[in-house]
Amino acid sequence: MLRSTLKVLFVTLGLVASLFSAQAHADYDSDELWMDELLPELYETEKDPLYQKGHQSVSEGLTTFSESIDSFFSEPRMDVESNGTRLRMNNRLVLVDSNSEEFAFDLNFNLDLPNTRKKLDLIFLSLSEDLDESEDDENGAGGGSGEGADSPENSVEQQDYFAGLRLFLKQNKNFNISTDYGIKLVWPPDPFARIRARESVFVGEWEWRFTQNVFWFDSEGLGARLNADFDRRLSRGLLFRQANRASWRAPEGEINYGHSLNLFHTLSRKAGWAYSAGIRSNAPEDQQPTLQSYVVSARYRRNIYRNALFFEFRPFVAWPRSLNFGNRPGIIFNLQILFGPKYTRPRDVDFI
Repeated sequence: MLRSTLKVLFVTLGLVASLFSAQAHADYDSDELWMDELLPELYETEKDPLYQKGHQSVSEGLTTFSESIDSFFSEPRMDVESNGTRLRMNNRLVLVDSNSEEFAFDLNFNLDLPNTRKKLDLIFLSLSEDLDESEDDENGAGGGSGEGADSPENSVEQQDYFAGLRLFLKQNKNFNISTDYGIKLVWPPDPFARIRARESVFVGEWEWRFTQNVFWFDSEGLGARLNADFDRRLSRGLLFRQANRASWRAPEGEINYGHSLNLFHTLSRKAGWAYSAGIRSNAPEDQQPTLQSYVVSARYRRNIYRNALFFEFRPFVAWPRSLNFGNRPGIIFNLQILFGPKYTRPRDVDFI
């Protein structure tokens, strides 16, 4: 009886420590509890049956493939979940209706702090790139994480930056949780905090990925966003994604929704296309949502030099409610530059 009680107690303590202790894991890529090493006599691990090994193999293949795709297409979620020193710069030119153009520059900087076992990063980032993550899908064109958007050029309007610390509480292929603390760089400074959690669940050949963000600004109060992505690998170079999101902020008091169908097609290690069709809607908290826009887009991305320089263009057509759902065509050009130790060598992703 005492032995069983101790076992339950230590398992509980291990789970708590794995989430809230930066020193709990010797290797952040390991899925094993820290007590596997400290208390083997109280925590016995059984060998996986054959069917579990098969399921694990398929799941890891799906995870690796989706992460390779998101890494190549520079999906914002990869920046949030990856630690290490790096600097990412985007230089965008947005042309809309053939008679207006806007230029946008933003950057995202992570500095891996030494002696923290890859648990703590110093960050400096564009809020439109990181906080909104896939809410505006970098440009609002519904290209990757699937929020169909209203006006793809909207992302050039908000260039607020945030500086602070990011603490990785737990990291592995299927679960990730981190917190950010710092200030928005405005005057007067605006304190900010966030907790973000992502979990992947595997159902047959599908990866269901759920991401929850809860954040707080001193100037605006609370906000939250939930993303649900459903990925399926179709072939060696094809990934299908059905993406959904819902976001809420206290000042507006309304919920924004986005849904899209996405197809990622990698042509080689250096080039790929992403196709997307989505819708966006919103509603006060106690009312039915109202459709705000449709959008379709295609995105070509090309690796120009090693793993550090990328060029992409994205033609799109939006049908916003503000124009009575009339056509609003445009195109986005982007030159992306990446700095960091892993960006000085040629790409080694084979999408297998």
